[in-house]
Amino acid sequence: MKRISVFLICFATLAISSCSLLSGAASTTAGSTGSSAARSLVGLYNSRQTNGSISITNSNDLANILNVITAAQQLKANSSDAQYKTNFIAGLVNGGSGMITSASATNIVNSILGSTAFSNVNATNIAQKAETVSAIITLLNMLK
Repeated sequence: MKRISVFLICFATLAISSCSLLSGAASTTAGSTGSSAARSLVGLYNSRQTNGSISITNSNDLANILNVITAAQQLKANSSDAQYKTNFIAGLVNGGSGMITSASATNIVNSILGSTAFSNVNATNIAQKAETVSAIITLLNMLK
């Protein structure tokens, strides 16, 4: 009987610690994804400031657009996870080079979650998705 109790305690401890590890991994992923999205948004913002627009024919702009789309899709996939959103917002602020405040990061997240522009978009069909580019420009307008 004593062995079973010890086994159950060990099993419960292992289960709790593995859940903590998994939620920590999701938090790290959300922060990294948010930070990466922020760097891409800042890159697109700077490109627009320099060139007057962003272009899907510019390889840097296209890579940044696709990165924002990927991050947006990951955010939408985790939209019911409040901690994921919190960590994504923190990642946006950390990766934003001072151009993304906590308030603008929250606005960016809410804009992404409220938009259908990032669904079913990939490198091959981005040219047909004017709605997506328009939504990204809306996000850029939220930066300082």
